[in-house]
Amino acid sequence: MKVETKNFTLDEVFHQDPAQWVQDTARDHQCMWGFLIADDQVGFCAFDENRWVIQEKIKDLFSPDDFSKIQQLYLFGASSQVFLWREGVANFKASLIREIKELDAENSLNPAYMDETYYLWGSAQAKDETGKFTRMAEKERGFSFDIPKVIAENRQAGFHVRHYFREDEDGQVNIAFSRLIDIIEIEGGSR
Repeated sequence: MKVETKNFTLDEVFHQDPAQWVQDTARDHQCMWGFLIADDQVGFCAFDENRWVIQEKIKDLFSPDDFSKIQQLYLFGASSQVFLWREGVANFKASLIREIKELDAENSLNPAYMDETYYLWGSAQAKDETGKFTRMAEKERGFSFDIPKVIAENRQAGFHVRHYFREDEDGQVNIAFSRLIDIIEIEGGSR
């Protein structure tokens, strides 16, 4: 496996129709999930049957007028992650991390990596009317959010994260970059 990382330029579609750009980019890079951080909220979306299913409460953020509230957007799946972030008042940058299943003769570009689970706060309470999102709630802290995956009631969920390592010039190993892979139900996890 090889790993490609690169920054890329946002095209005219992004500036005219951010929702279409997100859908096209997710399809092109086989991203199944979206996680966004806006000025005053976080939200999720899922790619299902060649279209985005977006939480009702965040749909307006994908319009050209309201996209300015988005600070960061992660599109991710089993083989790639696209990360979009705000730089300054009106500028956005984007990067891609993609695994390529081809191996070279010496496997010289086969990076070491470690998978990890990042627990999300709360436990599953109920599915939404579409049956695609599960409400996660942390009753003691008084907050809730919806994730685009069906999770059994009272179970926990988390992000499956992959960290890629590199060795620096002093021989020290560190995390070169990390990416989101999936949203998972935690085995045995309940709260």
